[in-house]
Amino acid sequence: MLVLAKAYPEYSKKHNYTICTAGITESGEWRRIYPIPFDIYLKAKYSKRNWIEYEVKNDGNRDLRKESRKIDVDSIKIMEKEDVESVRGKLRDRITTLENLSSEYKKDKTSLCVIKPRLDDFELRDRDLDKSKRDFLMYQTTIIPTFKPDMFDKLPSYKFRCCGECNGHEIFCEDIEAVELYRKMKKSHKTPEECERGVRKKLFEWMRTRDLYFIVGTHFLYGTPLIISIIYPEYHGESLSSFL
Repeated sequence: MLVLAKAYPEYSKKHNYTICTAGITESGEWRRIYPIPFDIYLKAKYSKRNWIEYEVKNDGNRDLRKESRKIDVDSIKIMEKEDVESVRGKLRDRITTLENLSSEYKKDKTSLCVIKPRLDDFELRDRDLDKSKRDFLMYQTTIIPTFKPDMFDKLPSYKFRCCGECNGHEIFCEDIEAVELYRKMKKSHKTPEECERGVRKKLFEWMRTRDLYFIVGTHFLYGTPLIISIIYPEYHGESLSSFL
């Protein structure tokens, strides 16, 4: 699988904290692989644009989303990196809309897609925690002591329109790099306002100068869309109308 998405760790009673990882297979199919515990991810340390190999487990799949596969996490092998232009081409060939994703999800649980967004606004929004604060405070790690999921009291959120007829959307961004940027800026800035200005400058103002793509996935329980990855190669100057 060509890795295109890594979302920030989420709590699981069975696996502690796990990383959502998704991408495209050699045959061109979208794929989501799980469970990848955070400590295993830290050892493997694969990046976006890495090809990885893994073994699929056949002992049951509770995740009914079309693209999801349960894997043997100890079987992950990191391969070569894909060229930026090749990745750009794969993304452009698959551009769709959230409206299409919603329709496909209702039909057959299709739950991954790529969007070419027109950015309208950005803010850090309060998280809707689906686990108690106690769950987060229970989290302990000796690998990276500074990594605390409870520090993510807010998440980046984009307002955007899909390329096509669209009334606009506002959804959370769970890309691990974006959330980590917020965590670092929260730690280094004196006030929440300074932190938000710094995050906005990077994730909104600067991103508007890039050839931006959102990898969108649906939530395991609720089916709601989330931005699980932002991919932003250098912009070549094409008009957004080229993608309609």
